[in-house]
Amino acid sequence: MGGITNVSNAFAGIGNPAVVVFDWETDQPVRTHLGKEAINGVAWGLRWHPGGYWIGLSGGGAGGLLYFWKYEEVNEFFKFKLPASGRDLDLHPDGRQLAIACADSHMRIFLIDKKA
Repeated sequence: MGGITNVSNAFAGIGNPAVVVFDWETDQPVRTHLGKEAINGVAWGLRWHPGGYWIGLSGGGAGGLLYFWKYEEVNEFFKFKLPASGRDLDLHPDGRQLAIACADSHMRIFLIDKKA
């Protein structure tokens, strides 16, 4: 579940993006994923990649960022700056194409290309 933490102004989305992973059987949070750096933004979209990591989308005062988190780690292993704030994302079944809806009324398609 994506959202915001360290909030100083909830109506303006001033805080830091956060993703909380829950154990649905126990209703308990098991892990919180955060960015290495404090930014102003909200985690709007989240998808599990079949390669074993989360992809999270943030948008807000800091613009748009795409985060990649390994399940067992708190901070991202990779972050990518988007040309505009993101509002939602979806992952193609092939695990390589990522569609991002942006606040500037554009839909952007990105290719996830794993280098050997």
